[in-house]
Amino acid sequence: MKKKNSFISFILILIIFNLFTVPNAHAIGGGAIVKFFTKITQYFSKAGKGAGSKIDDISKILGKSDEARIIEKVGKETQGEHFNNLHSLSLRRIFRKHGIENIDNITDLTDIVNIESSDKISKYIIYHWTGRVYRASDYFSRPKLEDRILLVCDTKDSIFYFSIIMEEKIKKAFLTDNIANIENYRVLKPQELIVTKDLDEFKIMATKPTNNNNFPNHYFIIYKNQIFEYEQHIHGTENPNIVFVRAEKGPKKTDNKCYKVSKDGLFVKK
Repeated sequence: MKKKNSFISFILILIIFNLFTVPNAHAIGGGAIVKFFTKITQYFSKAGKGAGSKIDDISKILGKSDEARIIEKVGKETQGEHFNNLHSLSLRRIFRKHGIENIDNITDLTDIVNIESSDKISKYIIYHWTGRVYRASDYFSRPKLEDRILLVCDTKDSIFYFSIIMEEKIKKAFLTDNIANIENYRVLKPQELIVTKDLDEFKIMATKPTNNNNFPNHYFIIYKNQIFEYEQHIHGTENPNIVFVRAEKGPKKTDNKCYKVSKDGLFVKK
């Protein structure tokens, strides 16, 4: 037992040393850190009998990276497709990808489809939001603030992909994908979202009301420190101010986080 603990301590020291000495680690799982872990695995794979159990011990202590968990569930190809679609497709095609076909001309893209000014939800919608939380955040604004951002937000129950468009004349938010982490979870389809709060500390997005409900069934809260909260309101009777009052008190204690997706992986701060 003493030898086993010494072995694990030695490996952890090596890992910590490498984390502080490896330069330019911009993306989780995307550079020298991964190579370092690979070399450790290769070394002990060649070490013979008993090496596998030692590697398992390290994995149990360190756990999987957020990207490893997400990619294991979603697939690298699917995430790459979402990124490429957002950054290469026209606005018209992006709308179609999210279930909106009735776009007559480009000016229609500034409106919220299927929301009328007489609808009760209308007065809560921020039509001309600017993405303040992304600009104020030390994370979302690095290495630069893009006009098209793909976010992946991970919860215990599911994974959400959001496509955020912040071009000069058009600001749009879409739910691009929803993947279940548990059984019997009802995933949400790709769709346009509404924005009900646009603040420096957090942003609240929501699905559009359905089934003759006055208010949304699903709310998504993104805080500037990457914390993510998802609220489901089954009956669609609670107005957005209820969600806002809770969010204003600050994020709950949770491991749920949002990450910016790049072509190489997930961004992490330097």
